[in-house]
Amino acid sequence: MTFDPSTSERHALVTGGSSGIGLAICRSLAASGWQVVNFDIQPPPDGAPGEFVRVDMGDGEALAAALADLSARRQVLGLVNNVAAIRPAAIEDTKLDDFDLQLAVTARAALQCVQALLPAMRAAAHGRIVNI
Repeated sequence: MTFDPSTSERHALVTGGSSGIGLAICRSLAASGWQVVNFDIQPPPDGAPGEFVRVDMGDGEALAAALADLSARRQVLGLVNNVAAIRPAAIEDTKLDDFDLQLAVTARAALQCVQALLPAMRAAAHGRIVNI
């Protein structure tokens, strides 16, 4: 099955889409005709476009469950890996737990999302992935 953008709904997942750059991306995608799904730990403001799924992106099992549910319901052909965990500190004050959280949320979650959504993109012979 190939994807025909002129006749198909376009679904995109945006991670960290409840505020800042992620929210702006959700709004821009929705204005361009995309059906947006936002994975975030915090809810978006009232009136934000799309579907909100509360998920802790640092919890690999919770993220896997959310991705499996989304993939079962929608053919997601757009992915914006935007989420980040920022714990500012001087290098000598950086805690290893904070560093592990940053890697889990920013890097591992991005790879996990790509791996979960790539089969649908390949099946459709169409897809877009943006890593921020």
